[in-house]
Amino acid sequence: MQKALQRCKARTKNETNAPPSACQPPAKRKVFAYNGCVAVAWRVRDNRVVEWGKGKARDKISAERSARRSVKGPGQITSKFACTFRPAR
Repeated sequence: MQKALQRCKARTKNETNAPPSACQPPAKRKVFAYNGCVAVAWRVRDNRVVEWGKGKARDKISAERSARRSVKGPGQITSKFACTFRPAR
């Protein structure tokens, strides 16, 4: 992971269209997606959010499944998604 992050940070802006946050460890990234979908799932127990997770994929169903898989344990699990425009090739 460290070598990958070092290589990522050494790239020039012309080499990639990735945002600055792309060169951060996954745990420090915000939830976003380019040309696909992102979902956030959270688990509520005793009227409190006790855990949340994120998921990314090309379609909304896969993104929500990924987010829901990252949240485990007792309580009610809820998820929401957002998708960005993917241009035709």
